[in-house]
Formats: sequence, structure tokens, C-alpha cells
Amino acid sequence: MHWIKRLFLLAAGFIAVSCGDAGPTLRRALPFPTPGQHDLVVLTTPGLLTYKVEENNQVSGLEHDLVEAFALDLGVAVKYLVVPP
Repeated sequence: MHWIKRLFLLAAGFIAVSCGDAGPTLRRALPFPTPGQHDLVVLTTPGLLTYKVEENNQVSGLEHDLVEAFALDLGVAVKYLVVPP
């Protein structure tokens, strides 16, 4: 029974130490480009769910729509490189 108390105290100590401030070394910016600095380059293959060009030059596909939403969130333009499968 005594070892359970020690294990509990050890776990409580780890939790208390991990709740501290992360410090300035761990607080750095994500490696995403700043808005308008770089294009988001996407390598894709043609397909119904990935990247399909309709007759009226309208691009569709689930992957295309998700990439466009992600680029809008990042604030960058998208450049597609379509390669055959």
C-alpha cells in the first residue's frame, strides 16, 4: 500500500511540473509563410475527387476545395502542378 502512495506522489509531481510556463524558447512562430509572401504549391493528379477541369474551365474536386480553403486561411495563393497518375 505504501508504494501506491509513492506512485501517486510521483505522478502528482510530474503533473505539477508539466503545468509550468513553457518559456520563451518554445514559443516560436509556425513555419508557415507570411500572408502574400509565397504561393502554396500543390502536386496533384487528375480525378473526380482530386482535381477535375470541367468543359467551361471550372475546376472542381474535394481536394481542390480543401486546398483552396486552406490557402485562404493562410492568406496565400495556390499553384497547382497536375501530373498524370
